[in-house]
Amino acid sequence: MVWGHDKSAGEDLVQIPSGQLVRVNPPGSKVLKELLFRDAALSVRKTNVPHNYQLIVTRVYEEGEDELGDSGEDDDELSFLIDEVLSFRRTTVGFKDHTLFWMNPMDDSKQTAYEFLPTSSTTDTTISTVELVVYQCMFERRSGKDHRDASDEEIEAYIKFLKASAASAATKLTRESGKHATASPVTQPANRAISTSKSTAAKTKTQATPATPATPIQKSSAKQPKSVDTPASTTSSSSVYDSPAGEAQQPLTPINQIQ
Repeated sequence: MVWGHDKSAGEDLVQIPSGQLVRVNPPGSKVLKELLFRDAALSVRKTNVPHNYQLIVTRVYEEGEDELGDSGEDDDELSFLIDEVLSFRRTTVGFKDHTLFWMNPMDDSKQTAYEFLPTSSTTDTTISTVELVVYQCMFERRSGKDHRDASDEEIEAYIKFLKASAASAATKLTRESGKHATASPVTQPANRAISTSKSTAAKTKTQATPATPATPIQKSSAKQPKSVDTPASTTSSSSVYDSPAGEAQQPLTPINQIQ
């Protein structure tokens, strides 16, 4: 998978056009899993800061429903700075082996997370492409260089490190969940618009112009997204992964400078 230099800030690199977004609450919560977006699209978007990207989840509306909904402007899109702290991974929920899972970067307890469950029509190739692009984005943020300038061995070693770190975080979360006897099913939000035909591709601080090589993206009326960024204290120095070939690590861009 090759991308990068030909994309402008605000453009989407890849997208899964249809799925559901679920919030995983801390163990012991009355509602363990909460359905946030019944119909949603997930995409990876380039920011205007070099080597920094966002994971975007946008609510999908049926024609006209976005104008009739009573939710606020910040409820239709969530964005996450793509960073190692997300512990992003592909996992299994029930019989679905293509669920995408990541931790809530704003939760210091590291006990809340998000799941994106693509619809059954989503191909395994699309899921794998999104997974790989997210890892490549993390590599660029950590190393400060384009992933195409790295060797295949360098990228493979880094992805192996990411998967091991994510698995460790998952084990810890599972251990915490096991301390609580009860677990509630996914709770659905009340009075939410339900559809799959039209995406509200909201504008973000990066002034997005949707365009993706994996799946065509339809333009629609924009709304300001709710940004869920990585805490500013998260830097590459906390990772056990060593920079390849003895290269000096590049300092990460402070979160408040990413727009």
